Amino acid sequence: MGESFTSSEATKLVREIARFGDVQTTGHCRKRMVERQFSFQDLISVLLNGEVRDQPEYDEAHGQYKYRVEGNSIDGDSAVAVTVIVSDRAVLAVTIF
Repeated sequence: MGESFTSSEATKLVREIARFGDVQTTGHCRKRMVERQFSFQDLISVLLNGEVRDQPEYDEAHGQYKYRVEGNSIDGDSAVAVTVIVSDRAVLAVTIF
């Protein structure tokens, strides 16, 4: 999706996709999850309960907007997932920290 969403629109859409849609991860994200000791369940927790607080960042190389979802892991630790809303049914996690 090449369009930009407001913070509240992106938060709502990411939560809906995490609940009912397809959550994909990049190779980079999977590598960082291992390095930073995050599980896929931690990522889902961030997406289900987190919020997009900042304006999206446009990634010219890929022609997409990236959204920082700030939330908590399943253990309650603060985490940020950088995501791309691929469609109204799919989100791609680029990294998590």
